[in-house]
Amino acid sequence: MFADVFEDFEGELVLAHPLANRIIAESRNKCDKVDAKVLADLLRTNFLARAWIAPPPVREARELLRHRAGLTRILTMLKNRIRVLLAKAGQKVDAYDLFGPAGLKELNAVSLSDERRRIVQGYIDLAKTIANVVKEADQSIQERVKLCPDAQRIDAIRGFGPFSALTVMAEIGSIQRFSRAAKLVSYAGLAPTNRSSAGQVRHGRITKQGSPWLRWILLEAALQAIRAYPELDALCQRVASHQGGRQNAGRIAVARQLLVSIYHVLKTKQAFDPKRIGRRSGGGVASKKVQS
Repeated sequence: MFADVFEDFEGELVLAHPLANRIIAESRNKCDKVDAKVLADLLRTNFLARAWIAPPPVREARELLRHRAGLTRILTMLKNRIRVLLAKAGQKVDAYDLFGPAGLKELNAVSLSDERRRIVQGYIDLAKTIANVVKEADQSIQERVKLCPDAQRIDAIRGFGPFSALTVMAEIGSIQRFSRAAKLVSYAGLAPTNRSSAGQVRHGRITKQGSPWLRWILLEAALQAIRAYPELDALCQRVASHQGGRQNAGRIAVARQLLVSIYHVLKTKQAFDPKRIGRRSGGGVASKKVQS
C-alpha cells in the first residue's frame, strides 16, 4: 500500500474514494495525466471524496488475518485436489477432514497407483507444513485478542472466535468513524439497495459495496449464531418466509443484526444480549457495563 511507502512523507497523505469520485471513471477522455489533474483540482477545491487510511497497527492486523485466511484456502484447495484424484481412481474417502486423523487413516487405506500415491503424499506433506504456519498465525491472533478488550467482547458472542473477532475489529478500525449503526452496515455492504419513484420505495438486494472481508466474516458467523441464539433463528425464519423461503435472505438479515449489535457493543462497552435484539435503545447489548 502507498501509505506504507509514504509513511514519513511530510505533507498530507490523502486517499481518494474510487466509488465516490466517479467523475474520473465516467470520463471519456481518460489517461493517467487527465486523472491526476482531475484529482488535483478536486483536492484543491476541497471536493475530493476521501477514503479512510487505516493506521499502521490496523494494517498489520489485516495482513496477519488475510495471511491466515489465504493459508486456509490453500488447504481447502489441496483437499479438493485429493478428492478429484481419488475420484479418477474410483476411490472415495468418507471423512470430512482429509487431513485429520480419520481422514489420513482412510487415505492410507485406499488403493492407488504408485504415481498417484506419490502425488497424494506430496499434498499431505504440504498440508502439514501449512498447518504449522496456520498454528503460528493463530497464536499471534490470540495474543492480539488478549490485548484488545473490544475484540474480547465480540469473541464472547457465539458464532465468533478469535480470528473472526479480530477480523471485525481490523476491518472497522475505529468505531468512532461511524455516527450511526446504519453507516457501519453500509460500510460492510449489507445495506439493501433502495429505489424510490412516485412516492414508492422498493428495497432490493444488498449493495455489496464496502469491506468484503467484514461482510464475509459476518455471514460466516451468522451460520453459527442462528444455531446458538433462538432470537436470531426466529429473525432468520421470519425474513426467509417474507422472501419466499429464501434462507440466504434470512442469513443476511442475521449478519446485519449482528453488525448492529456489535456497533452498540463497541460504542457502549456492554456485553451482547440476544434478548434485546430489535430494541432501539440496545440493539442487542446488556444494560450492565463490562469493565475494560
